[in-house]
Amino acid sequence: MLRRIIAASALLIFGTTASAAESKDLAELFPAGTLAYAEIGQPVGTSDAFAEFVKGTLLADSVGYSHDRRDKMLPPGMLAGLKNAGEWSLFASPEMLADFKKFKGVAAALTGFDPKTGRPALAVAFVLGESRLAGFLARQYLLTAPNVRRVGKIDGIAVYQNRGLTGAVVDENNKPQPNDDPAPAQGTAEPTYFYAPGLLVIGSNVGAVQDVYRRFAGTEKTASFATSTQLKSQAEARKKPGVFFCADVGRLELQLTAAKKVSSAEWLKMPAVSYVRFLLNPKQVESFTGSLQLQPDGWALAASAVVQAGGTCPLLALLAGGEASFDHVRGAPVDAPGAFTVAFPAKEKRAKAILDAADAIGQALGHAGALPGESAAEAEKKGFKLSAAWLPVVKSLSVILPKPSTDPKAEPVYPMVILTLDDDAAALGWLGILPKISQVLSGVEKLPDPASETIQNVKVWGLVHDSTPIHYALAGSRIILGRDRDVVAKCATSPANPWPKADGQPAALGALAFANAWALLPDLKASPTPKDGARNTIRIEDLQQQPDPGNAVAKEWGKALAAMPPLMLQAKGSGQKLTVELIQKDLKKPLAKWLEAFWQTIELEPVDERNRFESFRRSQSRDANLADSEIRR
Repeated sequence: MLRRIIAASALLIFGTTASAAESKDLAELFPAGTLAYAEIGQPVGTSDAFAEFVKGTLLADSVGYSHDRRDKMLPPGMLAGLKNAGEWSLFASPEMLADFKKFKGVAAALTGFDPKTGRPALAVAFVLGESRLAGFLARQYLLTAPNVRRVGKIDGIAVYQNRGLTGAVVDENNKPQPNDDPAPAQGTAEPTYFYAPGLLVIGSNVGAVQDVYRRFAGTEKTASFATSTQLKSQAEARKKPGVFFCADVGRLELQLTAAKKVSSAEWLKMPAVSYVRFLLNPKQVESFTGSLQLQPDGWALAASAVVQAGGTCPLLALLAGGEASFDHVRGAPVDAPGAFTVAFPAKEKRAKAILDAADAIGQALGHAGALPGESAAEAEKKGFKLSAAWLPVVKSLSVILPKPSTDPKAEPVYPMVILTLDDDAAALGWLGILPKISQVLSGVEKLPDPASETIQNVKVWGLVHDSTPIHYALAGSRIILGRDRDVVAKCATSPANPWPKADGQPAALGALAFANAWALLPDLKASPTPKDGARNTIRIEDLQQQPDPGNAVAKEWGKALAAMPPLMLQAKGSGQKLTVELIQKDLKKPLAKWLEAFWQTIELEPVDERNRFESFRRSQSRDANLADSEIRR
């Protein structure tokens, strides 16, 4: 009898086919007017690209790597972590990638914001097509997850949300009491799960999930996002493997502004939102599209914004026409975590483009005083020709991220700035009027006269701006500015240039050197075992005699990140189109090392959990002999 039940269950699970009403276009699952949309519309090509991307890493043979770790005789407390590490790697196994090819696709959308709470309405739809394994895993999760409860139904099919389950309630005499939570109420904004044959939906609330299912089933007849003009214009881009995305940035910015008025969510206050608002000018953007594509030895993310004819966009104007080069940052400290350089447009357009971008940044930062453009206009009236004579000869601006100090008592470090002028004569002229420009842009009446000294045969000037000393030196057609006078002098003479060359002729270039960016990350070393009575993390008993595994993992992280090739940013404006790319190449071997470090970090998580509980037990108990069961109670 039991065998028949099991066989029937397997037939039900693995024999389920996709709905006959399955959408032909993934975008049909979302309403017209969707604010932002992303999809994997070509599962076969994407799966093949991912398999090639992870070839030679532990993800290609996670079973073998797991047994390599077992052969190293891990401490007993890490065995649970080994199991966890193995489980996540299964989602990139060859079997899972083969099954993903059977999907119709995956699509996600932001459809709006709640007008009362400002919370976003989000949904991710997995259209399973002929896949059987994915449906089985969805059922398994809903069946076994301890924190998932049924909160209602959509057209007769159950919908679920995260809820606790305490089990039967009893009083002090162990007598059953009425259940105070027999059927949990629906939450208005929390992870929501819905599974029907051929479709799995995860959304921010029941309404977002319901709309996707009804469009999938064909019972929702209102217009879908597939009718979007912007989406139709990207038909060829959607045929490529990888992730395609697009957004209506004008409407998105309006709704973000409205949501910010009714919500206190921290992410709405992020500076990036303000920078996009003022630098991109979303109201003037006609379309915003992009893609993320995997390559055998790297990845590339590209996004483009098309500005309406006659529209204004400070970022597009700034990046129109110049040719950026990392040669402008030669001499920068070799341990610098990152660098960025932007080449300004043609001379007759530079002043306006620079000041418009500076004004946009000032507005994004909430600058209370006069904006740079206003200060420059006022200076022009007084005879200082900043816009007419001095800004037009600035060829590029470069910023170098400094390596942070490990000394907590040290003064804060600031980025270095390099101005590249059209020629040596222009640079010499700028050297003389730099204090005046600083005075104009800062809006102060007068700055102290700069002092100078010779360091390493380089004359270095210094002035005080907003109580901060700034040093600068001349190097041909470049002016180097920074906080540290010795670094400024060295940058003026060193020919070193650790940054790679760009692909093509972008107007802006950026690079993040992972070997040096390691210093920007928090210390990953495990906490040392403290003395008895301490209330911070302590090593549990079965690991006290073992070598500290956290230190070894931290070293592996350091090695993995140090070997990573730089992450490159390229941007260019052409006509009404602004294009931005993020590129990382030569990633194969470093990726393999990074995945191994990531695996070993997951191995440590159960140890950390047990450490936290032990720390809590020690800190809460004044009686060293108090039983663990009493503490748990």
